[in-house]
Amino acid sequence: MSTDQVLFGVGLILLLAVGSQVLASRLRIPALIILLPVGFVVGALTADVNPQRLLGTAFQPLVSLAVGVILYDAGLALDLAKLRGNTRRVTTRLITVGVVLTWLVAAALAGLLFGLSVQAALMLGAILVVSGPTVVGPLLRFIRPTERLQRVLAWEGSLVPGRRRPGRGGVPRRAVERAPGTGLPAGAVFPLPSRSGSASRCCGSACAGSA
Repeated sequence: MSTDQVLFGVGLILLLAVGSQVLASRLRIPALIILLPVGFVVGALTADVNPQRLLGTAFQPLVSLAVGVILYDAGLALDLAKLRGNTRRVTTRLITVGVVLTWLVAAALAGLLFGLSVQAALMLGAILVVSGPTVVGPLLRFIRPTERLQRVLAWEGSLVPGRRRPGRGGVPRRAVERAPGTGLPAGAVFPLPSRSGSASRCCGSACAGSA
């Protein structure tokens, strides 16, 4: 890509991201509700905001760095002294039994409803398991649940990301690379970077149309 195309794409991404944040603040809703649709629509209409094309080989390292910073910031807000009693038990069950059950149920439904192969269904289930502080944090600030529930969800949202990665945790990398049983190219089915930890786990990636 030429320098002009890269600058135009990056500028458009920043404009859409900032504009979505401003609109969400005016409407008093979580920014994620605006960022995701904007990313889907823009990603479908134009290829100028594809971060993998704009950044090339630097895309995955930058995403990994951004996720690391996000998780580090979320970890600073966690207080281990408050993770005790029933809150500790509920959190432990969510990040162990809850993760496994969600993964298996999502994989089974994906296989039954969409006819995916076992590997592709397991990969989709692993992706759907992950939440992340970029999703949980804004929603908690908007919904304002009880303090106990907020602590549980904050811990779950910070500990679950990154537990399932392609090639680790029992999910073969070829489930991403080949997308078997779907009849589609791999990038069209699971266009996530190899760290597969957050987000459209990251709002910026969603706005950029990478999903």
